Amino acid sequence: MPFTSALAIEPAGGRVAVLRSSLEAQLQLREEKKPLSVKVLGGIIESDEFGGLTTREQYLALLVGGKTALDAKQYWLSQRWLRRSCDSPHVGATDWDLRMIASYNLRDLKDAALSLTTLAERWPKDLVEMRSRAASLVARDASPREIDDKARLRLLNALHKANFKFDSGETPERLWFELVWIQLSLNDIERARQVAATLLEPRVIITMWADRRFDGATRATNEPPDIASYSGRWVARAKQASDENPQSLAARLHLCQAYVVVGRFDDALALVGSTLEQIRVGSREPPFADTQEKLIDLEECRLDVYKDLGQWEKIEPFLLSHAQRPEAGRPALPHQLALALFHVEFSRGAEALQILDHIEPGAEFSPDQRAYYQAIEHAAALQTNNPQRAEKVRAAMKRSEDPHHWYLNVLLDANDMDGAAAEVIRRLNHPYLRTPELYSLQTFRKPAAETPHSSLWAERFEALKQRPDVRAAINKVGRTASFDITRE
Repeated sequence: MPFTSALAIEPAGGRVAVLRSSLEAQLQLREEKKPLSVKVLGGIIESDEFGGLTTREQYLALLVGGKTALDAKQYWLSQRWLRRSCDSPHVGATDWDLRMIASYNLRDLKDAALSLTTLAERWPKDLVEMRSRAASLVARDASPREIDDKARLRLLNALHKANFKFDSGETPERLWFELVWIQLSLNDIERARQVAATLLEPRVIITMWADRRFDGATRATNEPPDIASYSGRWVARAKQASDENPQSLAARLHLCQAYVVVGRFDDALALVGSTLEQIRVGSREPPFADTQEKLIDLEECRLDVYKDLGQWEKIEPFLLSHAQRPEAGRPALPHQLALALFHVEFSRGAEALQILDHIEPGAEFSPDQRAYYQAIEHAAALQTNNPQRAEKVRAAMKRSEDPHHWYLNVLLDANDMDGAAAEVIRRLNHPYLRTPELYSLQTFRKPAAETPHSSLWAERFEALKQRPDVRAAINKVGRTASFDITRE
């Protein structure tokens, strides 16, 4: 007899007994690791007699129902039941973790952030031990654009106090940098100093030193920070994270990127080579849980080394093959753009435009990709003696209410030094653009051999930085110096 029919013919007390029996049967299936039924669990939870069960039984039904619905990708139903289980006196870390996953899949970042915050505040040890992929995604994506400032501050403070790390074992220094900024804006100087003292990533250290607004947290002077001392500890921490997370390719990638930043190119190449060999040998049983997701990033890390070493001849074959590699039924847009830029770097504007003009009209561009495309198109148009097309691109970028940072590249390519100076000064006077702009105005390690295009651009950029109006704008709000690390 169907479960709902049995309830219909039983008296009230009997109905609760049937309900309890059905719940016990589902829990037994769970113990035996057999498939559970969302429909049956839903019938139990949504039954009028659900309140007749004990609070413990109600809690188990909601938790198991939420997990079963989540596994079935019925995220709305899962979130609905897990919200109720989280209100139970029997609630634990698992409820909030599952609720976070369901909410994230629904793109309900407000509820996902609340779930992660609660986990960090009430079960910090469990959160750290989970190394949850969902927690890493929520921490990154629940930005100030998605949740209010108060919720963001609460989330970051809870994660920092819990010693949260991404699922790769990486310390989320960019999140702690944001926390320093928020604490300073609230005039909580002591807390800002506590968080700033835990940071090691060279780029973050330079960013805070460059912007005078961080002086309260860093006690900075005009003397540049000793980046070498930070670099050694940062790389050591990345190495430890990689060693402690042998199944995480993301951890291996982070270590490789750290090697590149500090100029340990031989170590970076050796790491990429050994990792790729490990993946090749274990092709039937991949040695990393995130191989498919992170493999291309690891290969691109090797390209970064080649760029720094000036070994450009090793880069083009990779870009040529990957620009043709299908992604969701069409060539991979990022690699198409990278190949077009490579042509521009060697003054092959016609080849670059050929790639750009053959990108499918239906290709979806992010705002960054659109500006990247425009900057490449502008440079290629100039190289092919097509000033009308270049002017059209400049005009389109200028019309934006807040021109993208690639607009500065476009102005320098056009040798519009007055326009470039005005754009830098505008960004330095902007409360949110100032910090990244000051970082970009630092002097970083140059590649061993520059391309014709980048060499000309670097010459103009250096001249721009030395202009009296630009220097005055920089000195008013920040500082610049030379650092022996890779820019980005």
